[in-house]
Amino acid sequence: EDGVVQIWTGLILKTQPNWCLQISSCINFPDRGFEVMNGVLDTDWMFYDIWVNLVFKNKDQCVKIRKNDSVPFSSHR
Repeated sequence: EDGVVQIWTGLILKTQPNWCLQISSCINFPDRGFEVMNGVLDTDWMFYDIWVNLVFKNKDQCVKIRKNDSVPFSSHR
């Protein structure tokens, strides 16, 4: 999909029966020119590696991802 970048988190997660995980953008966090595509993962029965889809609003914006950051940050050129 145009404007979407998929990033592997390096995680494989398992939860207790009848539990799932939700992936979404951070709540009350400043706009960085992109957002995380929301998703619900059935981690109680299906074990798979977790990918995050970033949806970019502006194609001319530079984004840097640092190893120790929990959330990517962006800066305008």
